Amino acid sequence: MRVLSLLRFVVCCLLALGLVFDPGKASASEKDGEPMGFEFALTIGASIGPFKTEPGFYIGGALDVPIWKSDPLFGQKLMGEIMVGWTRNTDDVVATSPLGVVLPEIADLVTSTGFEVTTTQVILGAKYKFDKLGEPASLMRRFQPYIVAGLGINVMLGKTTGAPLGDLIGGAASQPVVLQERGFPAGQGNVLIGGNFGGGIDFLLTDRILIGAEFRWNATEDSRADFGTFGGKVGFLF
Repeated sequence: MRVLSLLRFVVCCLLALGLVFDPGKASASEKDGEPMGFEFALTIGASIGPFKTEPGFYIGGALDVPIWKSDPLFGQKLMGEIMVGWTRNTDDVVATSPLGVVLPEIADLVTSTGFEVTTTQVILGAKYKFDKLGEPASLMRRFQPYIVAGLGINVMLGKTTGAPLGDLIGGAASQPVVLQERGFPAGQGNVLIGGNFGGGIDFLLTDRILIGAEFRWNATEDSRADFGTFGGKVGFLF
């Protein structure tokens, strides 16, 4: 149900983008030498791992497209967003394949002491940015907090590491029970649909360059695969 609700939200945002965005206004801003309202930002940081893994590395890039430069309710900025992210998480565990029960003599060969999961995500959503706080010329105007929400596709690939026979994908042998309980991807991995929620704050260094920080939570179809990302960012307005 939560995924369906997010899908409706994203569809509404896309309809608003097509109906409300006014190319004429964008052209006028461009003539004045001001950014048209588009933003691109690169975020680098850490991820709170899925499947009870340890925190790992995260990198993501987001393109924001203006829908309303000044919404009719609060006068703030609403944007559509396309984002691509990647995370890598690892953990150590003493895990023996169920094959060892049938063939005890090979138990040592299929015992793993670690595993790794990488997640590639594509997110389609919306960002609501408070970009008109304070007077136009004040320092407060450069601080721009925001909230985001969207629908994401998460491609999760997992493999065991450290086995005597080398790295094994989850489907190379029967998966250890401890990894099954965590929901660790077997075979060639999982594709999970989910929601992306979060927020952050940007600070405008210039009219076209920003720095900031953000946190996002990714809720998936399988709650064991839920994960969070956070980090610092640098962005450009154009």
